[in-house]
Amino acid sequence: MIKSHLPKHGQTKNNKGFGSVEFLLVAAPLLMLGMGSIEASYWYITRQASSLALFEAARAAATSHANPQNIEQAFEKALQPLFVPAGNFTSPSARMLAYFSSIQKKTGLAPWRIVIKNPNQADFIDFQRKDLPISQQTGLPAIDNNYQYEQHQRSGTGTFSGHNIFQANTLQIELTYPYRALIPGLGQLFRLLADNQQDYDKQLMRQGILPIKQTLSISMQSHPVLWPVEANGKVLYSHTPASGNGIDSSHTQGMPTCSGLWCELNTRPIDAPIPSETTLPDNPLNTIPDNQQVPSPNETGNNSPTASNEPLPEEGISVDGKDPACGVTLCCT
Repeated sequence: MIKSHLPKHGQTKNNKGFGSVEFLLVAAPLLMLGMGSIEASYWYITRQASSLALFEAARAAATSHANPQNIEQAFEKALQPLFVPAGNFTSPSARMLAYFSSIQKKTGLAPWRIVIKNPNQADFIDFQRKDLPISQQTGLPAIDNNYQYEQHQRSGTGTFSGHNIFQANTLQIELTYPYRALIPGLGQLFRLLADNQQDYDKQLMRQGILPIKQTLSISMQSHPVLWPVEANGKVLYSHTPASGNGIDSSHTQGMPTCSGLWCELNTRPIDAPIPSETTLPDNPLNTIPDNQQVPSPNETGNNSPTASNEPLPEEGISVDGKDPACGVTLCCT
């Protein structure tokens, strides 16, 4: 006798809905996994696009005296491919500006930020050159980018920065780019993780926005200049100038205004007042230290009896090899 394995009518009614429950148990993890994959892919694309834009901004800065305006323009121009297609906007640039505007309205801060970490304020104190054309045109501190090996042999390591001229001519910038997640629930997670972040990052994460941070270093191909910047602008320095222009006066008390041929870098006390203008000495022989000897007329090949009352020729002066003027040639026209 063959028995039927078909369920009875009452048992079929009791099992109704089991298939929907099983589908939800399987579909929910798969759906979250798919959404997470899309989120991770979009985050990676955003990170790569912002990295390439940061590189273009660094290239523009290296050839334009690290001008913040050029950095901002180059970064936003190179970032436009991230906002393709334009969608409801007229162009990718318009879509990008709309995104930045929404970030700025939500946070009250700049939509993104690049911090110039090097050269810093101490580098300009140690290595600034006021006779550079760009410094004379702008009236701002500048660092000489030419003949860096010769400068290093002459000046060595800076007193206040601890850097050499090669490091002072290396541009290091740090980008903080805001990433708005596609999954709404991730914004709340970012808010919970905002406590241990820095100021700008913390304020972004408190609004449910994830900051993407990247750092890039590149050698300068022009004279670095300490440009004025806005306090809440998109491009800032690692220090905050008091007036937004030049070197912060609160950090320069007791510091020399230059480190050139006639600056008394190693002899001036820290608390000594700094002269407003640096002038050349009237008699170069008066600046020779006590440990340096001026040769006699016989040693210089000059037998004139009046030679002792006249300035000695430059090649007849014995100079210490550690003197900062060693190897420097002064040309007069």
